[in-house]
Amino acid sequence: MPNGLEYREFLPARALRPYIECYWAMQARCYHPAYPVLPDGCADLLFSGGPELKLIGCMTVAREFALTRGSELFGVRFRPAMASLFVRAPWPRMTDQTAPAEGAKVLNEQIGAENLTAKRIAAVENWLRFVKDPGPVQRLLNGAAANVRIDELSRQAGLSTRQLRRVFLAETGLTPKYLYRVLRFRRAIQQMPSTDFASLALDTGYYDQAHFIHEFRQFSGGHTPAAWQSRMADFSNPA
Repeated sequence: MPNGLEYREFLPARALRPYIECYWAMQARCYHPAYPVLPDGCADLLFSGGPELKLIGCMTVAREFALTRGSELFGVRFRPAMASLFVRAPWPRMTDQTAPAEGAKVLNEQIGAENLTAKRIAAVENWLRFVKDPGPVQRLLNGAAANVRIDELSRQAGLSTRQLRRVFLAETGLTPKYLYRVLRFRRAIQQMPSTDFASLALDTGYYDQAHFIHEFRQFSGGHTPAAWQSRMADFSNPA
């Protein structure tokens, strides 16, 4: 993290780990004009001190956010497709969008009343305490590889290809193929920094290095893997 920016992640209670990837807290002690966020296949609930809790849908391209000095954010990062088990939303219209989280006004007030992250997490986990049964989309995302064929996913789910596409859109805002591309990109990001992009491409399910670079440009906002690594190195070590 760059100087003046503190970011931390926290594990959820064991019963919620299949559904929640992490809780996260960020505090900016100085102004950051372009904090980068990459697509990861997840949806987030975001508390930023305003009158409403925000729901952030799945992203398809990198975005930059200005962080004002003194800003403090707290978020809940759901695992892919899991947000739809807890939060009502028009997911097909939530792609790359941020909107008020329906039915979360009381939770927003509870989070805002607490200064300690642990107490904010307790409020969220009380709100999420009714654990839901995963549907076919959640089960598929939990066990399938990034390069699995869509017809194989359909077979595993017991749905036609068209039905599977409709269910994925309804619960994530993305088609199966697109979401798996995002998740493959995320796995590559998690294995960086790297100097051997050919091996990284094959290890994470790309056909070859050219395929990897093409996809990387799409999801990172035009950067090559090398350029992105250089940018993040500069971002983490400002002059």
